[in-house]
Amino acid sequence: MNCGSPNFDICVACKKLLRPKPRFLMGENFPIASSLPYGEVTGKLLLLAKENGLVSAQKFFANALVTSINHFKIEYPISIVPIPSQRKSVRSRGFDSMKEIAKFILQDPDLKTDIELVEALKITRPVSDQSSLSQEERYRNLDKALRVNNARTSKAILVIDDVITTGSTLREAIRALKERNLTVIGAATACATQRRLAIG
Repeated sequence: MNCGSPNFDICVACKKLLRPKPRFLMGENFPIASSLPYGEVTGKLLLLAKENGLVSAQKFFANALVTSINHFKIEYPISIVPIPSQRKSVRSRGFDSMKEIAKFILQDPDLKTDIELVEALKITRPVSDQSSLSQEERYRNLDKALRVNNARTSKAILVIDDVITTGSTLREAIRALKERNLTVIGAATACATQRRLAIG
């Protein structure tokens, strides 16, 4: 990967290597569509999108999410609800990475579904970095950590996130939304880990 200079677009090699191929993932009681395997290259690009705010990387993951959203073949207007970032992350970065990626979803010409962006979820307490936690630890870390804020929508909801690992974050988001009697179709992510892809 040679995508590190200040004024670059994502290189042709990376775009060819990481052409989105959407599929539905198994293992949850709600449908999840994902388009890219999470690995070394996608991990580096995601850091550029999340930590550096690199617009070309954010657009890249927005397009992968659009591919996942289109895989649902939804023919009616929906709301997309991004997983929120923690306040300390937003303060240190100066932006909410998933919110920025979601904005580019709305502008993507490949999008085939009429959508609106609704920032319906709020983190209620500090949570630990998930990357080094076991599946059980992730569950405890996120248990009741999200709630629905004052945002309103009458449309069916698709939860969106950048990557799925154990699924704990998506499960907690959908629990919080359904607790408020909101209609949730499922979830869409840009990437999925090899473990999630291996489940089916």
